[in-house]
Parts: sequence; C-alpha cells; structure tokens
Amino acid sequence: MWRCFLVVTIVAVGATTAKAEEPVELVRQHVVQYVGLKPSGGEIVLPVKSAKGAAESMTILAADADGLTVRSQGAESRVTWKTLGEEGIYQLAQPLMAKAPVFVEAAWLKAGIKLGHAGDAAFKEVLDKLREKDGEAAKVIESVMPPAPPKAEKAVDEGQSETQPPAGEATAEEAADDEKKMDFWLGRVVGPDGQINRAAYAAEAKKGDLAAINRMLGPDYAFYHGVAAGEGVPTCPEAPVKSTGKIGRNGAGFRYNLGNPSGDAGGYWTTEGQVLYVPTDRSDAGIDRVDFASFAHGCLVMLPEAAWWGGAHPDPVVNQAALRKAAAGPLGQPFAIERAYWSLSEQGYVLFKSGLLAAVTVNNVYDYPYFMFPKTKVPTALSLTSKSEFVLVTIWDTQTQRGQLAVLAGAATTT
Repeated sequence: MWRCFLVVTIVAVGATTAKAEEPVELVRQHVVQYVGLKPSGGEIVLPVKSAKGAAESMTILAADADGLTVRSQGAESRVTWKTLGEEGIYQLAQPLMAKAPVFVEAAWLKAGIKLGHAGDAAFKEVLDKLREKDGEAAKVIESVMPPAPPKAEKAVDEGQSETQPPAGEATAEEAADDEKKMDFWLGRVVGPDGQINRAAYAAEAKKGDLAAINRMLGPDYAFYHGVAAGEGVPTCPEAPVKSTGKIGRNGAGFRYNLGNPSGDAGGYWTTEGQVLYVPTDRSDAGIDRVDFASFAHGCLVMLPEAAWWGGAHPDPVVNQAALRKAAAGPLGQPFAIERAYWSLSEQGYVLFKSGLLAAVTVNNVYDYPYFMFPKTKVPTALSLTSKSEFVLVTIWDTQTQRGQLAVLAGAATTT
C-alpha cells in the first residue's frame, strides 16, 4: 500500500497592485458603515455575471479598514480593498446608492466619471435620482462630465454599400455575438480594455456553480463545431451487455461484456477512479468512485459503473473527519482532479472550492493526505509528476494579486 504526506512550497510568478483613492475612498467608507449597521452582515450583489447574465449575490459577513469577509458557494473568504481596486469598490457600492446620502452619491458619480462609466445606465439612473434630491449637487456632477462623443460619419467607398462592413471586419451582429461568447467564457473577468477586473476575478475563482465550471473548462465540442449540445459527437459501436446472474460480488452478480461466467473468481483486476460533476442537489458532494473496467470470474467488464466495493456515492473522501475539520465543514464543489500516469498512481488528488487539496483513493488504499490552502490563495488547477513525486498546483493570490505555483512534495512508503 502506498502512503503519502505533503509538504508545500509556494512560488510567485507575477504581480499587480491597486490603490483606492478619493472619491472612491469615501464610497469605500460608506460600504464599511453600511455593513457594520447590519448585525448579520449585508447582502450585496457583486458585479459578476453568470453565463445567463444574472448577477450572483455574495453575502458580506464583515467589513473593516482592510477589506471584506464574504460567503459564496458555501465557503468563506477574505477580499481586501486592494484586491477589489477602484473599479471593484465602485461596482460593489452600486446597489447601495438608492439609500445613500447625497454626498456619497456624488462621490460615487465622480468615481464613475473617473473610471469611464458616465455613459452607463446605472450611472444615469443615480444621477437622475440625485437631481430629484439635490439639484445643485447634480449640476456639479454634470459640470465635470465628459462631453458625449460625436457620431462618426460613415465613409462609403465606391462599390461598397453603407450596410456592408469593410473587408475583413466583422458585422455588428457578429461583433455582438463574439462579445457574448467572450462574456460567457471569461465571466466578465476581463474588461473591454483587456484589463483584469480584480473583484470579478476574486469572485470567479471561488465559484463552483455549473456556469462557473463550464467557464473554467472552456468551450465544448458544440461551441467549436457550431452544433447543438450532443449533436455530431463521434461515437463507437456499443459492446453487448450480459449478466452473470448470481455469480460474483457476494451473490449479487454483475454486468459484463465478454467472457463466460465462472464460480471461480480466478485472477482479477480493476481499474478505478473518481468522477467529478456539478450536482443539481446542493447537498450532493459532486464526486463518486467509479469502476471503469475489470476482469473477474472469467468476464471482462468495460462499463463505467459505481464502484461495488469500498464506497461509491459519494466517494469516501468527503466523509473523512480530518478533511472536514480542515475545511471547517463541507469540502465544497470538486473541480479538478489528477493522477500520475506511471507507477504508484493508486492515489489521485482533487481540488475542492473550499481550498482543500485531498488525495482520492481506490478500494485497496485507505490514506487521505491533504493540504488546506489559506483563504487568500485560491487553487485553480493541478498536475502530478510521473510517479507522484510532486503535486503542482496553480493558485491565484487574491490579496497580493499574484499568480503562484504551489509545489507539494509527496513521500511514499509501502506496507
């Protein structure tokens, strides 16, 4: 049996910083005050869009001079004001403007002008309400607003219609479609200017819903081939499926594809692993142990089915007391898994949205080494070296805005 423990080293690979300044500072102070007035914390809709365009609400548990403590997808995390940046603070405070004092509304509008949002619908709505409350304050804002850009005249070349774009340029419909696709796959993390939206990135990194997992995995077959989901996917002929009756598996029998059932188990083997999925029931763990292929009782099985020995649904990893204690509750949505492709590969590793990295096993291995990342270091993907010597985990440090690589060393022994 292979046993393992983990030692972690984190290497920084990039960095950016942000500084909130007036008038954003005034807006930030209002957010802190607003949250402090609510005993259980306020619920504010952050500017993060799902694939369907709906804003996701993130519960703010506390706010102080350094940042916010939030809960999203069942996991708590810390988001600093530096992480949010001016843009993030501006967007975060938007839902609060309806009941904000006049001086806070004016500060928010000034911040919107500075950040280039003077043409946004939300900006115009707050400005209209400010006119109703305090006309003079609204005039001050209007006096510093940039002039509306003039309409560009259409240049029509000879032989080219007004509705036809220049050669090589996309039509308006195509451009809009491309923008929707980009919004879907990037989750509003990257803005039109190509810059990362820090607040959106920090929130996106912690999401575990179906749309977020789809964005993380990237475009599918249907996207690239322009077909409906499930259409045109290559298939192969299905093998015949038979039953052993009551032979094998303690009299329960099993399905198989080739062979002749025998009461003698004989030499046997099993290929096992884990399957990750996004459940429709939030109480479901989202990870099962599966038999992918096996040979026993003279029968070859090439059918992926729930593991019949050692636990299958959910995978036993989610019920390990030490792991639940490390995660301070449920492990969260599993979203990435890897196993070595050489020897000593009975144990794979899986990442959970709580920030937990844990070993997942097969039916003859019972060790579950793990490592819990700090709340500000969000794991995004992992890989293993060929014999499981090292686990490599990419992480996003939401506090320092650094992309990092965690190197976890495993030590194996046999018993």
